[in-house]
Amino acid sequence: MQKVLNEYTFTVAMQRYTDTVWMILDQTLNLALKEAIPEALTARLPIAGPNAVDECRALLRLSEDIIAKRLALQTRRALLEGARQELKLILQV
Repeated sequence: MQKVLNEYTFTVAMQRYTDTVWMILDQTLNLALKEAIPEALTARLPIAGPNAVDECRALLRLSEDIIAKRLALQTRRALLEGARQELKLILQV
């Protein structure tokens, strides 16, 4: 009985230890990322200086290809929605 209890105690202790290791690693990585991400963004993005506003606008500007694809998809969606409405009227659903 004592041997089984000792094995069980060891198993529970080992699981708690491994859980603690992962929690410490997770917390350490999260804290490191919490500090590193803002520093990296401010260092690499042009958010300071005389042309900062124009440079940020350029980063956020969509390319002409994306604008054209979006317009085509919106047109196609409108056509499909119209066809759907017509089918509903025909089938009386």
